[in-house]
Amino acid sequence: MENLFNVQNLDIKDKVGNLTSEAKGKVKSTKHFPIFKIGKKDYIFKPLSKTKPYTTPLFAFSEVYWSYIVKNYFNPQTPLYKLAIYENMSNEQEKYYNKGTIVPSLVNEKQKLVNIYEYFLKHPEDNLNIANYVNYCEMFYDYKAILETKFLKENPQLGRAIAEQILLSILRADQNYHYENINLICEDGRITSVAPPIDYEFSTMFFCPDFLDKHISAIDNFYSSLVPITQAFLDIVPQELKNNIAQIQSANYKNLITICKLYPDLVSDFITKLEHLKQDILHLEIQDKDNFITKLNSYYFQVGQFRYKQNNEPAARKAEQELKLETIDKEKCFQEVIKETYYITNYLIYLLPKYQKLVALDIPDLESLTYEEVEKIINEKTNFKKVLFK
Repeated sequence: MENLFNVQNLDIKDKVGNLTSEAKGKVKSTKHFPIFKIGKKDYIFKPLSKTKPYTTPLFAFSEVYWSYIVKNYFNPQTPLYKLAIYENMSNEQEKYYNKGTIVPSLVNEKQKLVNIYEYFLKHPEDNLNIANYVNYCEMFYDYKAILETKFLKENPQLGRAIAEQILLSILRADQNYHYENINLICEDGRITSVAPPIDYEFSTMFFCPDFLDKHISAIDNFYSSLVPITQAFLDIVPQELKNNIAQIQSANYKNLITICKLYPDLVSDFITKLEHLKQDILHLEIQDKDNFITKLNSYYFQVGQFRYKQNNEPAARKAEQELKLETIDKEKCFQEVIKETYYITNYLIYLLPKYQKLVALDIPDLESLTYEEVEKIINEKTNFKKVLFK
């Protein structure tokens, strides 16, 4: 990773156009990303947003870090992100910083990207109800119904690729892996493949480095999402929700169980890749020799939201005064990223085989059981005692 975090300065003379896209969910946003011709390839500059919740320069580091890991340990087709600065960005679009990342385009002139949400808006299925989903960070999304669609069951190679991307989102503890993050490649009006994984900003390892309580809470919530809900949690929810536990069950737990059921070979392969990552992860190094990370505040996005979304300049100026930018201990932060990646990698190596064995028991309504109910069933099976939870 020696030169991975070097910063590339982009020249306006190399700019050849703009990539504009609009989110289709209830939370609307329009993205304007410049396209640069570097050599013979098109590269997309993804600037850091002044309005996206919790944005700091660490979001760009997350893109670089995870694209490297995914490419080298899981999917060699994955495009590498690089840190980049385009000095004219804020002049062209005020809501963006000049800092960000640059990444090769995923498609050629004959292809286009269609995210999985857009696809199912145009091709709805009876048992899939995601039309009114809300794209919001600090939320884990339930992919069970998508993975079980007729479309993916009839196209298992697409389903397998999507399932792998969901597993990768869990590995990086993604706080915002919503239904517009998975892209299909369309050519001549036909879906040909799933695009390699992109968009790694909301990895919990890089989340709120300046607010330790917030960061730890996000880590705790992530780990809780990997296991069934507890009886204690169930005791405090409204009665009407208790009648449908599957509806309130942890999203990532349901995702893991569903993937273990549908793609057992993928899970086994993923575990092997995790083992390889585990051997190397503590030797990886993150550095910021170009001082890309300056003073920051994870809540500074509130200034941008007041200024650019609400057009409330007095509130924006007040927020600017109250939200002080601070210097973080970058080396300590980088070391914690590596440690947290190791812990999550190790936990998934422990957890996934347990879920494989749990699925093999063919328990009815597995997604509707509490932590305690699952543990009881496991302990009643002589050959599977203590197979799931420590």
